[in-house]
Order: sequence, then C-alpha cells, then structure tokens
Amino acid sequence: MSRDKKLEIFERLGDGIADLVPELEPRRRGGAYEVDCPECGEKRRAYLYLPNDTHPAPRIVCNRGSCGYRSSLLDYIMGRDRLSFGEALSMLGKLAGVETSWKPEDEAAWKLKHEEKETLERIADFFERTLWSPEGGETLDYLRNRGYSDEEIKAMGLGCFPGAGKTLSFLGEIQGGTPEALSYAITGGGSRGDYKLVFPYRAPDGTISTFLGRLTRPLQEGEKEADKYKPLGEYAGVKAAPFGAHALRGDAAILVEGQLDALAAGAAGIANVVSLGGSNLVDGQLDALRRKGIKKLILCLDGDEAGKKGAEAIVRKTLGEDFSVFVAEIEGAKDPDELIRTRGADALRKTLEQAGADGRGIKWLLRRIAGKHDLTTDMGRTDAFKDMEALIRGLRHPLDVKEATGIMGEALELDPWDLEPFLETARERAERDALARELEKTLRQAGEKVKDEPEEALSLLRGRIETEDRRNREGLAENLFPDFSMDHLVSCLSRAGEGLRTGFRELDKRLRIPRGAITLVAGRPSHGKTMVLLNLLRKQMELEPEKRHVFASYEEDAHWIISKLFVSMANIMLGEEGKDYQLPEYQKIIRGDYLFSSSDKRHINRINKTWETLRNALESKRLIVAYRPGDARQLGSALRGLRSRYGDELGSVFLDYMQIVPPPEDLKAASAYQRVQSVSGIIRDTAVEEDLSLIAGAQINRKAMEKASSSKHLTLNHVLRPEFLREAGDLEQDANLILGLYNAVAGQREEAAADEGKIPDFSLSVLKNRNGRVGGEPVSLRYDRPLWRLDDEPEEEEPDVSPVYEKWGIKERTNDE
Repeated sequence: MSRDKKLEIFERLGDGIADLVPELEPRRRGGAYEVDCPECGEKRRAYLYLPNDTHPAPRIVCNRGSCGYRSSLLDYIMGRDRLSFGEALSMLGKLAGVETSWKPEDEAAWKLKHEEKETLERIADFFERTLWSPEGGETLDYLRNRGYSDEEIKAMGLGCFPGAGKTLSFLGEIQGGTPEALSYAITGGGSRGDYKLVFPYRAPDGTISTFLGRLTRPLQEGEKEADKYKPLGEYAGVKAAPFGAHALRGDAAILVEGQLDALAAGAAGIANVVSLGGSNLVDGQLDALRRKGIKKLILCLDGDEAGKKGAEAIVRKTLGEDFSVFVAEIEGAKDPDELIRTRGADALRKTLEQAGADGRGIKWLLRRIAGKHDLTTDMGRTDAFKDMEALIRGLRHPLDVKEATGIMGEALELDPWDLEPFLETARERAERDALARELEKTLRQAGEKVKDEPEEALSLLRGRIETEDRRNREGLAENLFPDFSMDHLVSCLSRAGEGLRTGFRELDKRLRIPRGAITLVAGRPSHGKTMVLLNLLRKQMELEPEKRHVFASYEEDAHWIISKLFVSMANIMLGEEGKDYQLPEYQKIIRGDYLFSSSDKRHINRINKTWETLRNALESKRLIVAYRPGDARQLGSALRGLRSRYGDELGSVFLDYMQIVPPPEDLKAASAYQRVQSVSGIIRDTAVEEDLSLIAGAQINRKAMEKASSSKHLTLNHVLRPEFLREAGDLEQDANLILGLYNAVAGQREEAAADEGKIPDFSLSVLKNRNGRVGGEPVSLRYDRPLWRLDDEPEEEEPDVSPVYEKWGIKERTNDE
C-alpha cells in the first residue's frame, strides 16, 4: 500500500484518531493529545501526535525520561487488538471510508520487513556471544587493555565479528535470514576481516540500520584515522542520524566524535550522549536531533585542534538555528572515552557541568577568536574587533547578544554599554543589506516579466511585500516574546536567590531586599531617610564584606556621607559629658587633629580600628561613595559599567534620593511629574537588566498628606500610604518593595497638637512587597540620633521561673542534709 493511501486514511479520520484509543484517556493539547502512557502507565505523560508533513502517521511518545516509549499508532493498535498489519489497516480504512485494497503480497512484504528487524537483532546477539567465546579472546583482550571492565563491555553492547563465513553460517541456521538482512549485516564483511570489534548502529526509532566494525590492530601504512571504523553493511544515509539518537530523552544532547565515546559514556551512566562520527555535523544530523525534541547541544568533541575547529564550525552553523549550544573542553585526555578510562566518569560529568555554567557557545567562540589575535597591538585589536563584530551582527537570540557584547567588551577592554548601540546599528545594517539584495532580486525578476506577464510581475512584488511584512512581525514577536529558556530561567533564579537580608532581626523575619528591582525607603521630610539608608549600607557591609557597595548621594557631598557612616559604625559617644552632635568630633579624627579626653582614651583602639576598616573599604573600592554622579541616564550607564567591571562582586546600590536625581538633558523641559517618572523608569530598567539590589530613598509629598493627617489622632495608616508616592512620578509602580519610615519625634514637631497614639518612636512599615506580605505591625527600631545609628530593640527577657531559693542565693536542701 502506498504512503499516500495511508496518509489519506489518517487525514480522513482527523480528530477521530483520538477515538481509537479511549483506554488512554486522550485530552486535546494544541496540535496533539495528552494520553496515558501504554508502557509506564503514568497519567497524561505521553502524547498522541497527529499526522504532519514529517510524520504522515500518528504516533505515541512518552516524555518520561526513564520510560521513553514510542510507537506508531498503527503498531500500538496491532499489539492491543492482536491484528496483522493488513487487518489493522483494513479496519482503519473502513472507519475512514477509504478503500484499502489490501493484497496478500502487501502482507507478505510487511512480514518480511519485521523479520528483517528481528534477524538483525539476532545477529547483534550473535556478535556479542562471539566476543565472550574463545573466538573473541583477542578482541576481548584488546578491550580490557584499553581499560574497560567486563561489566562496562557488556553495558556497551560490544561484539566480535568472526568473519563473513561464520556470520553467513549463522544466518543460514536461523529462520528469517534474508538477503536484505545480510546486506545490512555483512555486505562488506568479506573485506572487513580486521574489523573485529563490532556494534550495531541504530536508527532513531531503535531498529538496527547497520553494524560498525573497528580495527583492533594499529593503523598500517597508507591507512588514515578515518579508516579505524568501517561499516560491515549498507551505510548510505545512516549517519544522517547521530549514533545513539534512539536513546535520547529530554531536550538536551551531548555531542561527541567517536562511537566508543558515546558507548563508554552511556555505560558510565551519563545519558543522552550521541556520536557524530567525526568532528563536524553532516547533512541531516541537526534535523534528526530536532525531530527528537532536542533544543540544547553540549559539544564535547576531542581535545585536539580538529575537535576545536569542529566545535567552532558547529557553533557558527547553529547561531541562526533554534538551538542553545554549549562547549565542554576536554582537559587531561584526548577524548571523552579516554577521560572516563583514566580519570573516571565524574571527571566527564564535571567537564559537562562547567560547560553548562560558563560554556555558552557564543562566549566560547568569541574567546577563541580573541585568542587568534595579539590583543596587545593596535592591529591585533582591530582584526579581533572586525571578526567579532561580523559574528555578533548575525545573532538572533537575546541571550547570545548580551553574552557576546560582554565578552567582546572584556576582551577588547571596551565598555559594553558603549558597544551596544554600535552593535545594534551593525545588526540593523546587516539586515538592511540582506533586504536590499532580496529586493533587487525580486525587482529583476519582475522586470523580466513586466512586459509579457504584468500580472505575474505584480504578484512577485506583492509576494515580496507580504513576505517582508510577515518577517517583520515575526521578528518583533521573537524579540518581544522570546522562546522560553530553562537555562535562562535557572540562571536568573540562581542570581536572584532569596534576596538580601536587612540585618535587622524583626525586619528579616518578614522580607528580603530583592535583586533586580528597586526597594524604596519612603518617609516624610526630616524623618531620617538618609540615616536609614546609611544603616542598611552598614548592615550590608557587615553581612557581605566581600562585595562592593555603592552609595550615590544627590543631597549631601561624599564627605558628609562618609563621616556619618563612620559615626554609625563606631557607635561611641565622644567628649567629657557626651555631646549630642558627634559629627565634628569624628571629622577631627579623620583629619587627625582630635584630642582624646581622659574618658575617650579607652575607646582609641576601637575607633582607630573602625576608621581603618572604613578607609580600607573606600580605598579598595569595596565601598564607593559619590556625590551627584550624573543625570539618571549617566548614573544608569555608570552602574552598568560597574557591573561589567566587577561582575557578581557588585553588591547593593544605595541612592539618596529618587526625586532629586536629575533627568536626562532631553527631558529637563518636561513637567515635574514626567521628570521623576522618567528617572524612575531609567533606574528601574538598570536594576532589572543588571540584576542589582537598588535601595533608594523617596520623599512622601507633604501636601498629599495634609488632608489625610487632618485628624488629631494619628495612626501610621494616616501618614504612610504608598499612594502618596504617586504624587511623585509613579514611584510606587516601579518599586518591588517599599518600606515606610516614621520618626515620632519629627512627627510631633510637625503636628504639635497631634496625639501620636501607640506609634513607636522610630519604625519601619512594609507598605508594598511584591514577593511577600504587606502590612502588619510596624517594626520598631532603637534610634540613636547623635550616633546616626539604628539597632534592633532589645529582645524581651524570658520570665524568671527559677525557684525562689536560687534567686535569694539559698542552696537547695538534700535528703542527706
């Protein structure tokens, strides 16, 4: 029966295909049906795929890694109902209303095909048995001398080819030994006597396509490396599917060169390893991997220059494809097989893990390009830039673009932020050039037809316009709605973590400061926004001393910020009677002209040690304090530069405060609301794109509270509301976390007659929290104004339940007394 006839049957059945397997409980899911797996029985873990151009027959595939069941729907029905091929097709034809005209010879052909498959499996079993017989002793010794254990040899499915004569004798002894099966097994066997080591090469569906033989003796004069392996039977088109593709599960494949590399990895428990049969892809292999659902390729080719060139070619070829590519570099061995034999499977696992962590294909390729040039010379840097720019302008995946820009900037010592506009322009120029070439071709074709076939010429032009419109729409969709990437998701989650602790006990029970987002510390004027920011900075320096922290002040010069931080860190009152205003005393210490009083001298070592710690942090750039570092756009660019320079060393960033950061020059003429809105948007985008924990002060508009606080019995709900920030440029919407601060002393000064009720003297309230709960009782903190210091309130002492005699110092009497 022809392929077209079978296709017609399934097309006629349409959605009725699902009715053929009610026991699997099919449920529509896009272009397929979720079904219970016939093999492992797991509910809705398998899919019934409908016919398409690639697969004209419906099929059932389980995506459970440890199961991997796959079967055509026809084979499943034959097994379930115990029907022959002809009976099953006739039954389906009647349901579809298609005359099948099934003939006896069709049934015979189908049976013959199945017998061939069974015969090939028996031949594979014969080769394996031969290996463990006296006939295979020499081949077995060869494998043991290579370092394989007997268990590994068996797990690899290796066999011994005893020669064409003995294989023919075996075929003559079994039923189903057909000429076709013989052609698969030993067409070239007569000239393959030296290829003693043998194993089956399976098609993606798991059936044997042919057998590969490997020399067990050294290469002789005139023989090349490629001569180590030879097929025993028909080989045309076999390599279009990578060796081992039948065992692929999930969406990732590890690509190696040699078949023994793949077999050794599989025997060591490393799954999804397939062999290309060389150092580069051959036609059809990418398509075969795509049909198996593979989206990630991990290249683990040989460690020689040929392997590196092959990896480079594959990375270049797949840049425009829908694959994420990673490169694993073999060290201390020539290939994965040798690495496993000499250092164990864990060495290969570690190599593969490293590729996933820092081996993205575009990064590896750009570093390889950089290594080909002398970057200490102007000419070398120019040539490297040209090669890298040509590569980057053709990238499509946004992750590739970002990684490439960073690597290029690192290699050439250029700011990635400066590179991005140039590279974006280069990509746009490359796209325009490609479009111009296509338009010229279309115009030329239309010009040839315009005189005799004007309608055809017009159709060509319309087709070109429609194609470009569709391409633009699809390109925009791809950029704005990129494909889901598990690697990107895991990377983002790993970098974000659970967020930063504040360092304050009760506050840390409720929240974390998020990474990649804005946190606002919002309060009324003179309530202590700067002081809260400085104490959060002090806590971050204590919690993460290995990080680099930034404090950008737009209100006070850097020397005031440093002085206040010094006072807060030292936490010591200076002066005979203890002065309320401590800043001048500590500034004298910084200048070196403070005279310690007799009561101060006991603190000299501690104060000097504190200043030494702060000074070292400033000089080593573990702490960066700056006054008015540019407008919002310049600030964002500078923070991106710090992230590029220091990477994950860059810790928290503090901004004091949001409403007074200048807008970019082109927005200075806008309204006050629009200026703050634009500043907030720029800062938000910087935090998100660079994964920064950005903590900014924000002033609650006093006028917005006048009506709300008209009551003389105040509560925090009267004076701290996130919507009051909306009067200041939609700051509320851009922040992930908002902490409202309230200073009761300052509040009483503002509302002299107001009853502050049960409001704590100094508190922080959670006004907004996208990642957790909002509200609750305010967190009370101990505020020491002269020392610019916030600390946790002392924990309540546990009630003393010890016996009264212990409190009075009376010993307990014993029976002996």
